Amino acid sequence: MMGHVKRISTVALLCVLSTPAAVAQSETGPSWVEIRQITVRGDCMDEWREAQRDGVNPALQAAGVTGRSAFRDLFGNTARYTFVSPIPDFAQYEQQQGRVQIPSSAGEVLGRCTESRSVGAWRLERDLSNVTTQPSDFVVVTTQRLAPGADEAWRALIRSNVLPAAQEASTNFWVFQSLLDGPVGFVTVAGLNSLSAVDDGPFFLQGLGQEAAASLARRRQALQLHVERYLQRRDPELSF
Repeated sequence: MMGHVKRISTVALLCVLSTPAAVAQSETGPSWVEIRQITVRGDCMDEWREAQRDGVNPALQAAGVTGRSAFRDLFGNTARYTFVSPIPDFAQYEQQQGRVQIPSSAGEVLGRCTESRSVGAWRLERDLSNVTTQPSDFVVVTTQRLAPGADEAWRALIRSNVLPAAQEASTNFWVFQSLLDGPVGFVTVAGLNSLSAVDDGPFFLQGLGQEAAASLARRRQALQLHVERYLQRRDPELSF
C-alpha cells in the first residue's frame, strides 16, 4: 500500500452491526458495509441536516434500505459526517438505480452544501471481532497501514492479545478491511459507553502492568507503517 490509509468511520460500522438484523448477518457469510463520508459547508449545516433527515432518509427507506447510521467527528474535521449502512449483497446497487427518489428541494440543498464526498465498501473480519448486543454512542476508530508481509502477524496479535480483552470487558470491538475504494488497509473500532472512558486509555492495556503494556505497544508498532485515530459520536436524528 502506498500513501496513507483512507479515513473512514467505523463508528457507524459498529452501531449498524449492533442491530439484530446486522448481528445475524455478521454470524454467517461475508459482512459488508457501505461507508459514505460527506464534508459539509459550515455556512449551511442546518439546511443540510434537514435535507438528510426529511429528504434523503425517507427516500432510502422507500427504496428498501434497511438501516443507516450517521456519525460526526468530534475532533479534526468536525464538518465531516459518515453514513454507514449494511450491504446484504452488491446486486442492490443495480436494483436501487432509479428507485431512490430524493425530493428536488433536498437535492438542491445537498448539492449546494456538500464540500466533498466519498463512498467505500468494507468487509468485517469476523474472527477478530467481538459483538455485544449494545450499540456504542462513541467509538475510537484506528486506521492502519501495515508493513509488507505483516498481515498475519498483526492478525495473530489481535487474536491473542486484544480480542480476549474485549471479550473479558464485554466491549464492542470490530476489525474491518477496506477492499474496494483504494489502498487495502485494516481498521479497528472500539466502542465507548461515554467520553470519560477516553481518559482510561485503550481497553486492552488497562489490565496489564506497565511493562507488559509497553511490550505489547512495541510489538504493534513494529508491524505498523502508518496509523490514524479518530473519535466520533453517533447522530440519532440522522439515523434510522
